[in-house]
Order: sequence, then structure tokens, then C-alpha cells
Amino acid sequence: MKDIELIIKNLPTSWKELKLRDYLKIVDVSLIEYTNDIYEADFVKLDNAIRVLSSLTGLTVNEIEVLPVSYVNQMVAKIAFMDKLPSERIKPSFKIKRIEQITFEEYVSFLNYTSKPELIFPNLANIIKQFSTTPFTEEEIENLNMEDVLACFFLSKKQLGKSLTNLILQTVKKLMRIKAKQVKVHLLKKLQWGKKNINIDTDGIG
Repeated sequence: MKDIELIIKNLPTSWKELKLRDYLKIVDVSLIEYTNDIYEADFVKLDNAIRVLSSLTGLTVNEIEVLPVSYVNQMVAKIAFMDKLPSERIKPSFKIKRIEQITFEEYVSFLNYTSKPELIFPNLANIIKQFSTTPFTEEEIENLNMEDVLACFFLSKKQLGKSLTNLILQTVKKLMRIKAKQVKVHLLKKLQWGKKNINIDTDGIG
């Protein structure tokens, strides 16, 4: 068997240490769903952790399960950071396109990539390609750390959300201006019609 201590040492301990290429392996891992049973949930959590560790280390699930408990505990403790996503306030180390630089096609692609929760993480590399101002190669994207990758996703989502909100506000304002103009035209027509009636009545009196 491989040198377990070296394997443990090389395991990531934060999102910043986890590479996108390694995370994409985890995305394909078949995880067990949690149950309402508190005691059973602990076993499910451990089982899922072992499956994730298997994809990260190259060891089979069986190879990990026959390891001493102390080793397994160390490995599970190292990847405990995955229980919580990094802060959405973190900015990526590379620059993201401004709203005015984003094309309609890119906007539609982003909506497609994020239309379902299960599509988001497998498409993180595509999101970076479209929204980063840096022309990354495939290899460079795969070597990006997950803190930067997720920060790019959070920032892109935030920017596009603001853009959509502004678009809605502009549309509402435009509709209000059109409506106001229509009301004005309607009132003017009413006034003109009223003036004609007044003139007719005046002529009749004379």
C-alpha cells in the first residue's frame, strides 16, 4: 500500500489548497443521502467522507476502511473544511469582467450553467473561461484553487444579479414614462374635445 502518512500530509486542509481538477473528481462521487436518524447520520457522514477521500487519494474505499482508526480520523479531519463553503465576500486573485464587458450570449450561458444546483459545480471551469479577463488555458484553470474558483462564481452571480435588477428598474421606469405620456395624450384629447363642445354651445346660444 502507498505511504499513508505522505498521503495524509498531501491532503488539502482548506478550499485554497484544493485544486479545481481534484474537486471535479469529488463532484462525480456518489454520496449517500442523509436521514433524519441522528445516529445513522453520523455513519452516513463518515461513509461519504471516505468516498471523497478515495477520490482525492486514489485509494479504494476498502483500502481506507482497513486502515487504523487513527489514520482515518486524521484524513477525515483534514477535509472537514468541505462542510462549509468559503465566504462569498472573498474576491478571486484574477479579474472578472465588468457588466458592460459581458455579452448576452455569456449571460444566457451563465443562466444555463446555474439553472439547476447539480449543474453549477461541474460547470465552474466554463464559468471562469467566460467571466475571467485572463485567457486561462485548460491546464491553468484545472490548477486554480477552489477559493478563487468559488469567489469567481459568487462575484459573477452578484454582478449579473445587479445587472438584471437594474434592467428591471430601467424597464419599469420606461413603462412608467410611456404610461405617463399616454395619459397626457389622453387628457389633451379630452381637453380638445371639451373645447369643441364649449365652442358648439357658445355658437348655439348666439
